[in-house]
Amino acid sequence: MDVQEFEKFYWATYPELLGYARSQTGYANADDVVSNTFLTLWLKDLDYPTSDLEHRKLRALAYAVVHGHVQNDKRSQARQRSLTEKFGAHLRTTTPASSSDDLESEIANSLEQLTEKDREIVLLFHAGFSTREIAEILHISPHSAQKRQSRAKSRLRAILENERGLSHD
Repeated sequence: MDVQEFEKFYWATYPELLGYARSQTGYANADDVVSNTFLTLWLKDLDYPTSDLEHRKLRALAYAVVHGHVQNDKRSQARQRSLTEKFGAHLRTTTPASSSDDLESEIANSLEQLTEKDREIVLLFHAGFSTREIAEILHISPHSAQKRQSRAKSRLRAILENERGLSHD
């Protein structure tokens, strides 16, 4: 992929990868995770996709790479927390301002209640990946991806129904 092709891919993919990274690592580290993702992709010297199938494969590869960088970031944060706790300091974190849109806020709150793995599956599915592609991104079998996807959607549905039931009483 030459520089112009990579730039085109970058601008087409950056917003969704950033959204995914933010959902997994928070706002503070997402930019670095996505920057590292694109550096990794650039160093792979990939061919520019010439078909829809090739584009989907490249997009899935980008998600697999960002997933790996997210996992690295989480391990790094865990090590940092451990060291901080060991020396008795306390980390202070800030939460980004919430959206004024009630539905968006309700969904975001519901997603936060899911486990990390469930949230990841739901977000990848929402990003338009098939079960097979999700399996490739997460390095699991398609059967496992299908089971995890089904369970995650059921759990999210239950959380949303519970919240709606509580708000209507």
